[in-house]
Amino acid sequence: MAFAFSRLIISESNIITCKDAFELSKEKSFRIERLGNASCIGEVSSYSIWLGFKRGVPAWKCSCEKIKEPCVHAIALSLIWDRTRSVSDPDEENVAYLTRNHSD
Repeated sequence: MAFAFSRLIISESNIITCKDAFELSKEKSFRIERLGNASCIGEVSSYSIWLGFKRGVPAWKCSCEKIKEPCVHAIALSLIWDRTRSVSDPDEENVAYLTRNHSD
């Protein structure tokens, strides 16, 4: 069974960013350049993104340079990456639960 990378980083973000990422992930403005078992490199809305793990902890890097929490581009790519591995999107209740400790 594939893991859900999006659920791992959504908990580091806020609900508004997550909702925007869901919308962005449905657009055609993305490209996955390289997939691995535990990493992904892609592009969303002209931003380059790396998703993966550093020392066993979920990590991301986006060319938009938002550092403290996952940006809309990283979350959107994580949703797209999950879908390529037949992992379903989290529902609204799960997103609300995962983002509960972050302010809007």
